Amino acid sequence: MSKLVFEEKGEEILRKKGIRKAEFARRMGIRKQNVKALFKTKNLDTIFRAAKVMDVPFEMLIGYTEEPDLSMYD
Repeated sequence: MSKLVFEEKGEEILRKKGIRKAEFARRMGIRKQNVKALFKTKNLDTIFRAAKVMDVPFEMLIGYTEEPDLSMYD
């Protein structure tokens, strides 16, 4: 299975949205050191929750839409 956008771009999205990993982890209910592992998940429920926390479309994180234009978050 190919990598999801969530895995490849998760940290970049957080950075562009101005969300610190510690805050993202808190909102997701995990420890900060587990954020990288979370980005590798293929669990759609988890990715859906992350999309809500990141305030981005779920479809973007799973790669349903074309390569996300992250410049809109600059």
